[in-house]
Amino acid sequence: MVNIRPFKIDSGAYAGILVKQYLAKMWWIYSLPAVIFIILGVNDIRFLLLALIYVFLVTPMIMAFALTMYGLVHESKYSILRKSIVADTDGMEFTFIDDDGNVTEKSRIEWSKIKHIHPTNKYLIFPLKKGRFRFIAIPYTAFEDKFHMTDFLETAKSATLEIK
Repeated sequence: MVNIRPFKIDSGAYAGILVKQYLAKMWWIYSLPAVIFIILGVNDIRFLLLALIYVFLVTPMIMAFALTMYGLVHESKYSILRKSIVADTDGMEFTFIDDDGNVTEKSRIEWSKIKHIHPTNKYLIFPLKKGRFRFIAIPYTAFEDKFHMTDFLETAKSATLEIK
């Protein structure tokens, strides 16, 4: 059993992780119409103007709607709200804590609901199996030291989670 002291990430950091994941998989949907407009614009300048409108007006609006939809899911609370975690061989138990230090809610996620572990330069990302672009982010600063993080990762790997 591994205890992680109370921590949270801010909503801007969560949105940054979400944008990186979203664009890594969906970049081609946004670039394909722009490329088509540019190719058609070789013969007719009106298509180049359409490409500019698409790139600077349409794409930001579509991305804002998509990222809002994926960012306001129930699972985002596992990253954004202040909490402590107790990890065991069955999963992670989240104890949510308000600003006064009072426990507001407890929730549990089994390891079987998590796809794998994805380490980045600042966070351990746990993509969830249910839904697209749903994940739990734990900053490295939540761990006391590297041995504490190693214990946590060994607990997760004992449940057959892979590090990717």
